[in-house]
Amino acid sequence: MTARSVGYARLAAGDGQEEAAALRAAGCDDVQLERVTGTRSIRPVWVRLRAGLADGDTLTVVRLADLHWALVRLVEMLAALQHEGVRFRSITESIDSNHPGYADLIEGLMQLPGQVSIVRSQAVRSSAAGRARGRQGGRTQTLTPEQAERAQRLYDQREMTAEAIAAEFGISRATLYRYVRPSQAKKGSEPVMRTNERKAK
Repeated sequence: MTARSVGYARLAAGDGQEEAAALRAAGCDDVQLERVTGTRSIRPVWVRLRAGLADGDTLTVVRLADLHWALVRLVEMLAALQHEGVRFRSITESIDSNHPGYADLIEGLMQLPGQVSIVRSQAVRSSAAGRARGRQGGRTQTLTPEQAERAQRLYDQREMTAEAIAAEFGISRATLYRYVRPSQAKKGSEPVMRTNERKAK
């Protein structure tokens, strides 16, 4: 059976052209996009894709958050893929399970509290991903001009929390706030609330 190169991305907004182009540029022959809002756990496209993966196949995602939001589930999924002989790659974090340092990434994620979200673990993920690419230390994730523009659009629409938007781009919430400007939101609307601001009310 011929090995497959499958690409997958979760979509919270947009038509998916940017994600599809990135996956095809990464060499994916089969690109699967799934529109999911928030942390919805039911993902029929992902379920079908996952069931078809076999030893020798390659799974590429645009960002780690496409696989799962919760770190405990993410680690379980990465370990399962590795056990089944499926190569895993993440474009945003430049992660490749074929690289010698990939084990460091898994170890770094396993050291985090089980209930922490992917967004809050950004610093650790960046450092671990750096080791997986063969370098020491880490650097803050940044957005391209196109990504920054899209992040601003999501921010202005006020349909997602800042944490959810940050997860879409694989960056921390603090990094997101360096790119979005509340003044560009629609007139008469309030900017997206920070998670802790929602809890305070």
